Amino acid sequence: MPFTTMADCARWELSEKRVGLERSLGLWFQVLAVASLTLTVGRLTQLTSSWVPAIGAALAAAALLTASRLVGHLVVHADCLLMRNHTVTQQPLDFDRATPLLLQEVSSFLQRNKHGPFLLFVSFLHVHVPLITTKGFLGRSRHGLYGDNVEEMDWMVGHILDTLDQEGLADRTLVYFTSDHGGSLESRLGTNQYGGWNGVYKGEAHKGPQSALANGLSPALPNPGIEKAPPAPQICKHGCIWT
Repeated sequence: MPFTTMADCARWELSEKRVGLERSLGLWFQVLAVASLTLTVGRLTQLTSSWVPAIGAALAAAALLTASRLVGHLVVHADCLLMRNHTVTQQPLDFDRATPLLLQEVSSFLQRNKHGPFLLFVSFLHVHVPLITTKGFLGRSRHGLYGDNVEEMDWMVGHILDTLDQEGLADRTLVYFTSDHGGSLESRLGTNQYGGWNGVYKGEAHKGPQSALANGLSPALPNPGIEKAPPAPQICKHGCIWT
């Protein structure tokens, strides 16, 4: 995804763009609707000499009303897309297919590159608003939708590890799972918190959790995380530096 996942992509209750634009357009629609009504009354009572201002205000109000109804769809179409290399494959993004499609791409990559060194960077859409979760995981966690999303991500990581094992790569592949952020504390509506919690830790959300797989090399490890690696001599035959 060239843009970060937005709540507007799923048109749910949280919003980064849509709600603000709809409110602004709706406000100006009300202003012009009142103006059109006032001008119409003025023309009917002979206070004005032309219908042009009333008709113009009415047409402008109708245009703004239409725009307020369509702006959400335009935001989704413009910002919520999926690309494969330089080709747009989904516009707008179909979230129901995102999880299986991501796992399919990972499996395909591992099958193609299992006979040589590789570096695979997997950037999950989880855990990030709008917390898109497939039906099989909805309602499974006692921590609500956020917990459901975390459990699905946990399953996805397990699926990738199983694929490594099936392809005979588990014993010679470094797996590093990390996140570049803490909870998205601003992602809340009323008393509902959708962005997770930080606990005693600090940090704000900018992107989703990430994992990296490396065969035959060791990437830099910028953040604390969970590491699964074979014994160092198996992947560092000619000497290497761990950072």
